Amino acid sequence: QRQMCIRDRVWVQDNDGREIWRNAQYRDLREIYLASNDETPLFELQYDRLRSEGPMRYRLPDQSELGESWYEVSMTESATHRSFYAANVTKLVRAEQAQRGFVQTLTKTFAQLGTGLAIFDRKQQLVLFNPALIELTHISAEFLTAKPSLTSFFDWLRDSRMMPEPRDYS
Repeated sequence: QRQMCIRDRVWVQDNDGREIWRNAQYRDLREIYLASNDETPLFELQYDRLRSEGPMRYRLPDQSELGESWYEVSMTESATHRSFYAANVTKLVRAEQAQRGFVQTLTKTFAQLGTGLAIFDRKQQLVLFNPALIELTHISAEFLTAKPSLTSFFDWLRDSRMMPEPRDYS
C-alpha cells in the first residue's frame, strides 16, 4: 500500500460506482477537464486491474509543453466503498521516456562498434548488447535477448572456454 501525499487527489465511490466524496485537489483537477455538474469519471478506472495489479497510470491532455499530464491511480476497498488516490507522476513518466530515448541512442551508437559490448543494470541483468558481442563470442541472440544475469553470462563464457575459470570463487 502506498502512503498518501498531501497533494494527492482523493475520492471515494460507493459499491455502485457513484462518487460520494472528493477532496479539494481532486475537485480542482476535475474542474480543469469537466463541467462542474458533469459526473463523468475523470479516469477510466478498471477495478479488476487495480485490484489485481495495483496502481495504474492514466494520461490526461493539458496545456503543458508536452500536452499531457500523467497520474498514477491506486485503490483501496472496504465492504461499503472504494477509495482512490491519484498522484501526479508526470515528471517520473517524462524521466522514463528520456531514459528510453537515451538507451535507444546508445543502442544505435553501439551497433556500429566492432568491439563486443554488454551492459548490465544494478540488478546485474543484461540490458544492452551489440551485434559484435554475438560475432566475437558466438553467444546466441536468444540467450542475450532473454536478459541473462551477469553470473549466467560469465558461466556461458566459462563453459564455452571463452573465459578462464576464476581462481577463487569467494
